[in-house]
Amino acid sequence: MHSSVFGAMGTGALGGARGPGFIELSATQSVAIFGFTFNVQLYLTWNDVRADLRLTFRFLRACGLSPEMLHRLQPDAKAWVDCGKVDAKDCTDMTMWPLLPIFHLDMDLADIMRQRWTVDELVVLGVDYKALESVGLNAQIMHSIALPLKDWKRLGLRYQDVHEWSDSDIHHALTATRGAVAQVLVSQPAL
Repeated sequence: MHSSVFGAMGTGALGGARGPGFIELSATQSVAIFGFTFNVQLYLTWNDVRADLRLTFRFLRACGLSPEMLHRLQPDAKAWVDCGKVDAKDCTDMTMWPLLPIFHLDMDLADIMRQRWTVDELVVLGVDYKALESVGLNAQIMHSIALPLKDWKRLGLRYQDVHEWSDSDIHHALTATRGAVAQVLVSQPAL
């Protein structure tokens, strides 16, 4: 507890608190966030973040706050979204929440494609084949994305998802024959 800022608070509203909605700051972090004042603010609350338009997730990260600290401050991804404090660029830095692009940010397929996330990032962000299909992915779009079959498998593509497609659609989307696609999707574990 820092009595110079809050006085002798005991275990009241902030004294001794270490839970959600409240984090301690170093002097450097405080100056980066609040500017230089004679009364350095050594705590950041979720109410501070909500009240100040500058205090976005990205800004707080740039001020030296770790994802772990920000998760302690507010562990609910929806609260960050509802306050306008995050966007798609924050998804890969918010994996411990997680911030799900389709669910939390209502992103469509074009939005997701514009982010140029890697397959590894898509997997971590919960953007799998079924999620992509739910926002418009089809064989023609898969062809334009041009991922190797092994990456589609990592994203959760199963043979059941393509077994009713024409041979032409399978070849166009996955650049492989039906037999090769079946062999990879049925017999090999995802990499």
